[in-house]
Amino acid sequence: NSETATQATLHHAASFSELTSQVRRGGGRLLLRGVPWHTPRRETRYFDVHWNLLEREESDVKPEDLLLLTIAEVTEREKSRAFEERLCHAAKLTALGEMVANVAHEINNPLSVVSGNAQFLHSTFGCQPLERISPEDWREIVASVQSILDQTDRCCKVVSNLLQFSN
Repeated sequence: NSETATQATLHHAASFSELTSQVRRGGGRLLLRGVPWHTPRRETRYFDVHWNLLEREESDVKPEDLLLLTIAEVTEREKSRAFEERLCHAAKLTALGEMVANVAHEINNPLSVVSGNAQFLHSTFGCQPLERISPEDWREIVASVQSILDQTDRCCKVVSNLLQFSN
C-alpha cells in the first residue's frame, strides 16, 4: 500500500532535504499510522508519525527548516485493533462451523432415508423375480422409490442453496 511505500522511501531518505521534499510531495503533510519500533528488550511498540511542512512567507527561515514532526505512541490502540481482528476472525470461524454442522445435518437426514429405503428394497425384493412380486409389494416399492426421489431432491436443494450462498 502507499503507506508502506512511503515508509520505505522515508526509511531510505539520505538527508533532511529529501525528507522535506517527500513531505512536500504529500501536500505538506504526511501521516504514517502504526509504525512499529522494536525495543532492545524485543518488545514492539507502535507510533503514529506526522510530518507538517510549515511555510511562512515573511520569514527568513528556509522552508526546509520548518518541518514539524509529531510522534504519538499508539501501542495500545494497535494491540486493541489486532485483538479485534482476531476476535472477528474467531467469530467468522464459529459461524462457519455452525453452518457446516447444519448442512451436514440437513444432508445426513435425507441420506439416511435413502439408505434405509434402498436396504429395504434390496432385502425384500432383491432376489425375487419380477413376476412373483404382488401388487401390494409393488405399492411398497413405488412408495420407497418415491421417498428416495424426494430425499435426493431435498439434498440437491440444500447443496444448491449452499452454492448460492458461497457466491
